[in-house]
Amino acid sequence: MLALLPAVAHTDPASFRLIEPGVRVGPVDRDASLDALRKSLGPRNVAAGRVLAEDGSRVPGVVLYPGDPQRRIEIAWSDTVARRNPAWARMRGRSNAWRTATGVRVGTTLREIEKLNGRALTIWGFGGARPGRVRSWNDGALDDELSPARVSFGLPKRATAREIAAVSQGTVLPSGDPTLRRLNPKVNEILIRFE
Repeated sequence: MLALLPAVAHTDPASFRLIEPGVRVGPVDRDASLDALRKSLGPRNVAAGRVLAEDGSRVPGVVLYPGDPQRRIEIAWSDTVARRNPAWARMRGRSNAWRTATGVRVGTTLREIEKLNGRALTIWGFGGARPGRVRSWNDGALDDELSPARVSFGLPKRATAREIAAVSQGTVLPSGDPTLRRLNPKVNEILIRFE
């Protein structure tokens, strides 16, 4: 009976959409391969190609659910020849169905994150096209869960030039910064590393 538990858990919609930093993102774990993903998700839901890396270059990878922004996951391969063993998986955009056990997902607001964390967090300042990234969870409730992940926020389109300048000094900002709290940015990217 124990051998059946992973299969049951994998078909459970709630656990299938779970982000476990360093472990898995839904159907993707550190042992995933292009062939295995095509078998389990269907070839239409797995588009091999190149994905955008942090430095702006394109690297060998795969996009899961390419036509569905709610389920889209971008993956870069560690083993680019055999197309297996993800280096990282990334969810980004305005909103996404993938979430952590505590409920953090793309689209979660800064205030919601603070509440889940149980305290303020620290964010690298915004600048140009660079999103504000979580620098520290400050030993809050999300520290253990999200330390291995990179969580970034995007400023709302309604932000004025003055507000953007106030949070774009390239410095570290507490989440309680008055301008940041007023803007209440949303998570626009979660990147999980497997290496």
